[in-house]
Amino acid sequence: MVSGSFAISNIKPRESPSFSDQNYTIRPSLIALLSLAGFLIVVVSSFGVEFEWLPETLQFGLFEALPIYYWVGIAFIIFSIVLSWNLRNEHLFLFITSLLFLSLWCAPVLFERYPPIWDSYFHFVPVSQIAKTGSLADLGIYSYAYNYPGIFVVTASYEILASVPSLVFLKYYSFFSALLTLLALYFFIRTYVPSIEYRYAFLIAILGDVWLQLHFSPQSIGFAVGLFVFVFLERQTVRWTLMAIFAFVFIVISHPTTVLFVLGGILIREIYLRIKKIVTRSRGEQVERTWPFPVFCLVWLLWLFTGSITYSTILLDQVINRLEYFIYLPIAASSTVSMRTAGNIFSIAPLIRLAFLAVLLL
Repeated sequence: MVSGSFAISNIKPRESPSFSDQNYTIRPSLIALLSLAGFLIVVVSSFGVEFEWLPETLQFGLFEALPIYYWVGIAFIIFSIVLSWNLRNEHLFLFITSLLFLSLWCAPVLFERYPPIWDSYFHFVPVSQIAKTGSLADLGIYSYAYNYPGIFVVTASYEILASVPSLVFLKYYSFFSALLTLLALYFFIRTYVPSIEYRYAFLIAILGDVWLQLHFSPQSIGFAVGLFVFVFLERQTVRWTLMAIFAFVFIVISHPTTVLFVLGGILIREIYLRIKKIVTRSRGEQVERTWPFPVFCLVWLLWLFTGSITYSTILLDQVINRLEYFIYLPIAASSTVSMRTAGNIFSIAPLIRLAFLAVLLL
């Protein structure tokens, strides 16, 4: 062997870095820039592209009509999630998933000329009337907005202060509701799945968006605020409990259906704790603190028989008159499944939606 030379046989192949290697580091700022670049590509891909209608031959609706550059941007964001998965940087993970959530479920905002959901126009009419007259009386005592004025009054106040054109507000409102819903889902899942494995549940929740309504409507805010009620209550301090009560009050005066879900969830927890207390009393184990369920019921009943008495009376009459339809629930359920699996011009997307619902229920 010549002096100063080296043997080829002694050379070891250089191992490629892996995420499990402790010596491998990647700057979170670079991953954030990569995801932001993907989001900018998504936004730029919408320039000059506006849909007013979509043909029925598109099985996936708007997603099937989007330009290729949109999916390039989505790929950048997904790749950023993969890179950040083992970094355990929660701020970075939330930032990237927020961009993914906005890119996917706010695509109609970017690519459709007008807000596509007719329900948003329907709910915005009383907002305009409140902003114009400054009163709820002109809506009529039988109207939904008169009995549940929460979100309508708040939105009317914003319209007066900001003077945003109606179509612009209805179109870009989805960005606001999407961010609020995303934060609610994030804190809710982190509260009940505290380990790092919560990321799997969170991604399934935001990708399996089969129930969220992000257009302007009481339920778009009610769902997010309802999740925050549980998040606040789990903090188990007086300050957070008061915040939960205030959030619940807003739901009560905004959306009656969400109130029932929140009360149902609290009631189930209270029953579970009562049973657990009886079982563990002999063992001397401590049981979690109960929530002020009677206070929530009192708030709901007070509004039910005062602020929304007219609407509640009509609703109660309809429920009583239709009690007989409960015997047809199995038939209705089977019909719904049939509609989701067959007899639909969109045959693929309903199956995917049904599969996501099955995963979420499991």
